[in-house]
Amino acid sequence: MEVPLSEELVNLEEIAIEKKVLLEALKEIIADRQTKSRKCVKVEVSRELEKCGNYAILGNYLIHRKLIERIKLEFEKPGTAETYASALKVFEKFKFDSSLYYPILEKLGYKVIWTGLSEEEAKIIKISKITEQHKY
Repeated sequence: MEVPLSEELVNLEEIAIEKKVLLEALKEIIADRQTKSRKCVKVEVSRELEKCGNYAILGNYLIHRKLIERIKLEFEKPGTAETYASALKVFEKFKFDSSLYYPILEKLGYKVIWTGLSEEEAKIIKISKITEQHKY
């Protein structure tokens, strides 16, 4: 199955509808291709496999590693990753769907600590560095 990977953010729900497949089945196909791409480091891989290896599945989206890196750089700016409200501003800048907020924070090694109901009061803490295994 051909999976179009021409953008940095790919909506898998839209592709599943277009290809008339279940969303979870599409995610499994992509995850399988990503695994094959990583195993074929020394062997020439097809361009499609190579492309899949440059993306992470986050929720119902594929997000390119370069976009993840740009988000990471935004979060490293002083004052950006202190509260959930400040993190939302970064996400809004990139025009992300709200379903991506928590998966992206988790991917970057952040956790939200809620101390009430206010986004201004919720703190963002770094819990881990991105490991090679979970990098992209």
